Amino acid sequence: MSAPLLEVVDVRKRFGGVSALAGVSLTVERGEIVGLVGPNGSGKSTLIAVLAGVHAPTAGQVLLEGGRIDRVAPHVRSHLGVARTHQIPKPFESMTVRDNVAVACMFGRVSQGLDEARRRAEDYLELVGLAERADARRVRRLVGDVTDPEQVAEAVALTAADDGLDVCIANAGVSLMEPFLDGGPDSWNRVIGVNLLGVMITLQAAARSMVEAGRPGRLLATASIAGLHGEPGSSAYCASKAAVIGLVRTLAVELAPHRITVNAVAPGQIDTAMNSRDLATVGRSSGRSPQELLHEHLERRVPARRLGTPAEVAALFAYLASDDAAFVTGEVIRIDGGELAS
Repeated sequence: MSAPLLEVVDVRKRFGGVSALAGVSLTVERGEIVGLVGPNGSGKSTLIAVLAGVHAPTAGQVLLEGGRIDRVAPHVRSHLGVARTHQIPKPFESMTVRDNVAVACMFGRVSQGLDEARRRAEDYLELVGLAERADARRVRRLVGDVTDPEQVAEAVALTAADDGLDVCIANAGVSLMEPFLDGGPDSWNRVIGVNLLGVMITLQAAARSMVEAGRPGRLLATASIAGLHGEPGSSAYCASKAAVIGLVRTLAVELAPHRITVNAVAPGQIDTAMNSRDLATVGRSSGRSPQELLHEHLERRVPARRLGTPAEVAALFAYLASDDAAFVTGEVIRIDGGELAS
């Protein structure tokens, strides 16, 4: 009996003291296409990096056609459909949206060839109405781990290579709903590792690039109203966001001589997958439906009586990144429908 195309056996991966993968196992047969679905911070990108042979697992093993994946040449892994394009950035630096879609259509279907991939890309772009705009903007998408300084430095260097770096937003974050008495170092390390150290590592790499280039810039971070008041069952999350607020205010003072502004956005209840997961977690522990909990929260605590939208949060970031906000620094701007004003 032949070996499966890909076999993952109890793979674990740690970055410093932070666990990114904890005992993942799966088998992929030839012809199968696998998608990874999970919340932010669940380790999807880390698993892809391990599967592509970019990172060696801390424990466990990954076998490709029965042999260790780290002994298989990258072009062979890519041909079999196991690859991560940003690890070889040069050929992809000038890819358009259309090119990116073509590569996405090719993934798992390498034998169809690039012409077929391009045809699929055209069909997709027409379907979503992007065909006329597909070449108007160049997009560079990287996948990495914000708790790994080397990966973040690589991303910043690649971004700044063409025209320099003007704006950096440290947005990666994870949540944790856990009673304080039940918590421990492992769960706290994960939250602090991404929400605080990840922000520090990201902003530091961006600031270094801006200072070395002698150019002004904008550093922005996603905080939360959780960092401005207490929320039961969210001690690690609240602590991490409060620390981000302190970091932003300190950097605003320290980096002002370099003409770099530093601000944070503190969202309240926003219509995101993370918010939905937290409601579901609280619902399971309280025996109430997430919909009931959300309705009660909005009616009692949010004067606007609705969730905010990601687009509204993005618009605030866009303002802070613009020339209109050149004299705004050290600020933590709430976008919460009046929740903390009531």
